[in-house]
Amino acid sequence: MAIVNELRGRLHQGHALAGIVYVHLRRLRESSLTAKETIRSRMAKADASEAKKGRQGFTKRQRRREELTALGKRMLAVEASLPQGEFGPWLRDQPIPCDLALKAMRLARAVA
Repeated sequence: MAIVNELRGRLHQGHALAGIVYVHLRRLRESSLTAKETIRSRMAKADASEAKKGRQGFTKRQRRREELTALGKRMLAVEASLPQGEFGPWLRDQPIPCDLALKAMRLARAVA
């Protein structure tokens, strides 16, 4: 955005922004394979290190699934404790998005 602002008055702002986005996307596309390979190799090294220590490393996805399952179990307990029709209004007052809570509850039901 700083480059786009520097071009103000010499070039239309939308055109400058489009050019910057185009250049950035080209660079990402050209380097994406090497970046992915680097990340995969690092993850493989970390997994091998954990295996040598006799531990099983959890991936980010596995940790997220465990957290969602725990949240879903708590939500199911609250839903069971509230009278019929009161869970929706209670859920709207919570800081958790409704779609996330419902997804967590589905996951907890599937695991149980």
